[in-house]
Amino acid sequence: MTAGDERFSLTRFLAARPDLRSKLGAIKAISSRVRTNAFQLTRECNLRCQGCWYYANKMDEGIEDQAGLDRIREILEERLAAGITHALVVGGEPAIYPERLAVFARTLPFLSVATNGYRKIPRDGFEEVSIGLALFAGYRSDDAYRAIAAGGQRFEGLFRRGLDNYRDDERVTVVYALSEEAIDEIAPSVDMIEQNGNLVYFSYYRHYGEDPAETAKATEALLERALEVAQRYPGTVLSHPYYIESLIRGETPWGRFGYDGCATISSGHPANATRLSSGRPILPGFESYAQDLTTRRLCCASGDCANCRDSLALSSWLLVNFKEHVRDAASLENWIGFADSYWRGFAWSPLHRSKAGREPAAARGGEAQTGATAFVA
Repeated sequence: MTAGDERFSLTRFLAARPDLRSKLGAIKAISSRVRTNAFQLTRECNLRCQGCWYYANKMDEGIEDQAGLDRIREILEERLAAGITHALVVGGEPAIYPERLAVFARTLPFLSVATNGYRKIPRDGFEEVSIGLALFAGYRSDDAYRAIAAGGQRFEGLFRRGLDNYRDDERVTVVYALSEEAIDEIAPSVDMIEQNGNLVYFSYYRHYGEDPAETAKATEALLERALEVAQRYPGTVLSHPYYIESLIRGETPWGRFGYDGCATISSGHPANATRLSSGRPILPGFESYAQDLTTRRLCCASGDCANCRDSLALSSWLLVNFKEHVRDAASLENWIGFADSYWRGFAWSPLHRSKAGREPAAARGGEAQTGATAFVA
């Protein structure tokens, strides 16, 4: 619809586009079952990646790990009773403690784990766990930024090791942090991932304190290349063009990404009270917990909102603002395409490629939860 047309009608549009109506129904079905909390499982990590927000912000200090398996189960059962069905587990490095991860896998219906890839998360007991494998900048640059042992020694082949650990593993989506410094590595990196049998979801890293004006030309070149590679590898790159543009530019036609609109802030953290009172949408019931699994963090990432392009945070910002996308056909089609691609990235999602032709399994823990993690109509 143009400015001169009558008001856009969602009902009429979907009646004329049964393909999008079907996708929207599937998106609503899965999002109504998923409510997320984030957990930092441990302050330990076998790497000291440059730019790691966890250690850069000293999140490993002052709070001990919750190591008691029975206590972990009790905490998760409390969250499940409160309506939480999905844990996003980060670190430190969660793969160091598979026995703790196993409690999450047994207790909550849905589990996603972020890993640096150095250690393999076993398959037995983790068959339906979604794994996000980190890649920074590209297949060559990754070693420069991430292949640094906890003691400071450098080594080579970290990304190759991660690929070897997860070859043809459908649980895995590579979370690829794009950078202006390695534009030429994007296509060959995605090709390696495709040959390895995994999927890709783009994130974006900007150095703390960097002036966007100074890198504007390189940033536009990065955006152009990311869109080109996504088009070239449609079966591997999950990221929708609308998401890629929003991610790298940090804005959409209807708003700019930042703390005032962020959807992944802890609803129980006192510092977020003013933001919550604004009425702007957040993920229902979202909390982010430190490694004791009870202390709330400000948000799902570093708290450095001016530089944040966390893929969960930005994706959630787009997803909860469904109402901003029902103003015209193009906006709605972008939102549906993006939301469909987002949910296809989780191994436990009925939209994942491994579930083709299968009926979605019923969530453990009883009836589907009311309210949506990401779809707020």
